[in-house]
Amino acid sequence: MNKGAEMKLIGYTRVSKENKNGLGVSLDEQANWIYSEANRRSAELELVSEGDGVSGRKMSNRPVLLETLRRLDKGEADGLIVKKLDRLARNVADFLTILERSRKGKWALIIGDLDIDTSTPLGEAMATVGATFAQLERARISERTKDALAHKKKQGIKLGRPAKLAPEVIGEIV
Repeated sequence: MNKGAEMKLIGYTRVSKENKNGLGVSLDEQANWIYSEANRRSAELELVSEGDGVSGRKMSNRPVLLETLRRLDKGEADGLIVKKLDRLARNVADFLTILERSRKGKWALIIGDLDIDTSTPLGEAMATVGATFAQLERARISERTKDALAHKKKQGIKLGRPAKLAPEVIGEIV
């Protein structure tokens, strides 16, 4: 990290496919927090965004993040800042990959919702613990959703997309 000069951070934002209708944290909310935090740290900031409707499930489907990580590895900035861990990684394996890259590249990882800054040993340890609980929550949400759908199915509620064909047409086809 750049100890003597002003710190340069790259802020990263993303809104997932499931939340692009405004149910999650918007790009503007993420950007506002990132700008505020960079200002508090007296850091130079470059904001990059994957945009609306981009799944965080696979890192390989996020070209802006991959390019940002390459730039950080080359020393073009001192750290990556995100408002929430789930904007960066949705599973422990991806997060630990990013964390290891930050260690090797000697750049900081700053995660707002967990109040983590990996430029400190405690921050690095807490980042790993936080990722574990983020993955647990994702798994529990999936489990609750499956249970709820199974319950509705037992009640006789038809699940899935409704047929677009008229009943008469379906009868003719059958």
